[in-house]
Amino acid sequence: MSREIYVIVDCSGSMKAQGKESILRDLCRRIARAARALPDVSCRLFRWQESITPLEKIGDIVPRGRAGAESLAQFVAARQEDISYLLVSDGIWEVGAGRRLQKILAARDVRLMTMLVGGDANATTLARVTTVGGEAWEAMDVHAAIKLLAYADVRGRV
Repeated sequence: MSREIYVIVDCSGSMKAQGKESILRDLCRRIARAARALPDVSCRLFRWQESITPLEKIGDIVPRGRAGAESLAQFVAARQEDISYLLVSDGIWEVGAGRRLQKILAARDVRLMTMLVGGDANATTLARVTTVGGEAWEAMDVHAAIKLLAYADVRGRV
């Protein structure tokens, strides 16, 4: 069975601070490499700002604006259920967005992991919306995170 992973990259204005833009670009390259190394795993990158759009080139990562919880929820709701998601973010969203997103994801049984970006990342918010593995992952653990997301069930069991 082939597993499809959609990587949603937070490109909101907060990702411009503390060198996170460069970290995001490097991390996207590492995620794509990690996914290519796994048999039967495909990986697609998406940019999350006001809406979610395909990320065609790493150079298209230009932080600005905001990333709304509603656009992420709509994106996930419109996809088939056998897709796994990796949300790469600092978790700095509008107040209450994490809780709203948590409710929406729980209702759909979505396989979503989060990955922290930046020293100011809000690990609590990101852990709240994580449905696989129970916590937000550090960027240095990208290979292990991709492998777990590709092969584990919603509860994190392989």
